[in-house]
Amino acid sequence: MHGLLAGSLVIVHDGSYMREVCPNVCSAAYMLYCTDTGNRAKGTVVEWSDSADNYRGEILGGIMAQLVLRAASRVLGHDYPVTAVDCDNQGVVIHGNSPTRSLKEKQPQADVLGVFKRLVMEQPFQVNYCWVQSHTDRAKKWAQCSLKERVNQKVDRLCRAALIDGVSSGEFIESIFPFEQVRVYAGDTKVTGSLRSAFERHWGFHAAREHYHNLGLIARGDFNLVWWDGMERVMRYYTKMFRVFVTKQVSGCAGTNHELAKWNDDVVDKCPNCGLPGESTKHVTRCRDEGRVQLFRQSAEDVLECLHDAGVEMELIDLFDDYLSAQGTRTMEDCLRYSDSDYLLLAQVQDRLGWDCLVEGRISTLLLEIVKPFLARRNSRRSLVKWGCGFVESLLNLTHKQWLFRNSKKHHKVADGLTLEQHERIFARVRELMWTEERELLPAHRYLLHEDFAVLGKSSARIRLVWIKQMESALKAAERVRTGLIVPGSLHRFMRPRLRPRLTRRRPASGGRVSLSPSSAGRATSRWQQQQHILRSRRWCGENVSHFHSATLQRTGVT
Repeated sequence: MHGLLAGSLVIVHDGSYMREVCPNVCSAAYMLYCTDTGNRAKGTVVEWSDSADNYRGEILGGIMAQLVLRAASRVLGHDYPVTAVDCDNQGVVIHGNSPTRSLKEKQPQADVLGVFKRLVMEQPFQVNYCWVQSHTDRAKKWAQCSLKERVNQKVDRLCRAALIDGVSSGEFIESIFPFEQVRVYAGDTKVTGSLRSAFERHWGFHAAREHYHNLGLIARGDFNLVWWDGMERVMRYYTKMFRVFVTKQVSGCAGTNHELAKWNDDVVDKCPNCGLPGESTKHVTRCRDEGRVQLFRQSAEDVLECLHDAGVEMELIDLFDDYLSAQGTRTMEDCLRYSDSDYLLLAQVQDRLGWDCLVEGRISTLLLEIVKPFLARRNSRRSLVKWGCGFVESLLNLTHKQWLFRNSKKHHKVADGLTLEQHERIFARVRELMWTEERELLPAHRYLLHEDFAVLGKSSARIRLVWIKQMESALKAAERVRTGLIVPGSLHRFMRPRLRPRLTRRRPASGGRVSLSPSSAGRATSRWQQQQHILRSRRWCGENVSHFHSATLQRTGVT
């Protein structure tokens, strides 16, 4: 009371937050020192909150200091001088000097800031907040520091010691502060920041739980087994298109042949790698194609490397190795080496979530609890949250690499601007049409079957497509004639065989010689010889389709 009236008080408060100790705990401390009497008062608090950070600790220190000043100034009839309060956080200083200014809708730590500003505003004296530099002992000696800097250093040490004691004892204050006018809860969680964000998050959690349950991905009762905070953290660092890929992969609406075949009749619902029917998003990580299995095992090494970096037991690494190698054909409980294994509960939880949850990054919170003591034993600078995010990233990369490998077969253009699958469809259609009987075509179109198919197979895809379209058009024309839709007399020029090219003379060359056109070279060949040549060409083409592929790739320089 004497120091408050005399203006001899040095008031300093500070906050502390150490993620490596506990990411959900922050602490605060204050000290009042009277320069006249040498008396001092100090105190600390430790709070457990999902919104814990250093800023929240700084504000809690301000609330404590203002509560002490409020209790000391309840005696009426005194004229109190302007009271200075020191803090090393600029944000608290700004809010302390403008207590009547309203908070923004997205203001973080709005609950404690509202209490702090109200306490400052209702004091019977004017409060003047000043900034004091923190950690001055790192730059100068103790004797060179001012009184306020020395007090700030002591308060900082009080904060750190209180936080460690609170975590070890498990004793924390309740997040219900004196003179708090409004408290808002979303479910069982107190809203500490934006009301809109809190309500959207609360609604989104329940909507997602119902959505996963309705899709059959995660049962409603198992939804809380997933480490959703880690999944959310990882998604923040990825690009928008990668997040779109993850969404499509999880929801089952990615551009697989199973989905494309629903609205495109030309798409065959089978895997482009292994050829099995029913290529859904679940098949992406289950394909047993030789190349994809080899890539899967290489990607699984990165997942196992994350476990090895955490220093876990070899039994846990072997468990994940066997489970990943099975690619969804075995349960994790079946992969246990011993029936009384310490990881039996982890295997049962993972089996409830399923294979797709693991390879899509939705790991269980139980895995983090198992890894936590091993990570602490190694004295690693990586926190448990960072390790978990790295583990989720390795699983997502495993699935994404499988998707890229699949697309490289289906969409990679090897020659003539077409994919390998498109080339195979063209060759298959040529092989089907070249065995058409001449009587199935009109006489004017039968010349299409006299094509040299060995040359056609070595030609470009454009030439083969032109021949296919000509054959399909000729077959449709013959079909319309046979069904009576077209009277033969109205298309008499199509009812006659195509005339052979006549022997034409070119203009004499400079030497006076006469040359024949190239088209007349085959005139001397008998009809029987031409038919035998065509049959040999078809037979060679049917038996050596693979030669067309190699010829096409060699022509474009693709190995």
